[in-house]
Amino acid sequence: MAKVYTGLFHHSVSGVLVKATYDKKLLIMTIEDDLTDANEDIYFNTESWIEEHNEQRFETYKSAQQFLRSMGNDIEFSKA
Repeated sequence: MAKVYTGLFHHSVSGVLVKATYDKKLLIMTIEDDLTDANEDIYFNTESWIEEHNEQRFETYKSAQQFLRSMGNDIEFSKA
């Protein structure tokens, strides 16, 4: 049975709140902020960053967490 881990972080460049989920060796990210009043560039830049780094494979949740931290994101995964 696969373990699922999740965590929230503010994107290091845009400050947008992002949810990261590690499930079945995949890192899945989604925007969690309500961006109705946000600058369109901020939204599209963050969305583009997520698309570029989404669905990457990692052997452990710790390696996925370290990957996100290496880009300046402060994240701590916990069991979902």
